[in-house]
Amino acid sequence: MVRSFVNDIALALQEYGQLNNYNLSAQFYQDLAWGGLEGTSAFKNLSWSDRNRISNTILIEISGKDASGQAQTPKGQLSGC
Repeated sequence: MVRSFVNDIALALQEYGQLNNYNLSAQFYQDLAWGGLEGTSAFKNLSWSDRNRISNTILIEISGKDASGQAQTPKGQLSGC
């Protein structure tokens, strides 16, 4: 069920991104769609490499830094949160 929601959310994010002239990979939108689900069993059942990639993608987009604290350039605009 979670994967179905993640796929639907990823498609919606991708459509929004395309409408705003972002040309990003489907994987990027899939990773963003996992935002807020990192504590779920579905997330924990993903491979370590998938969890790591997803967490880093989300962190970079939120803060401009990866999990090790290194500055990274977000693909979107920082929200200022």
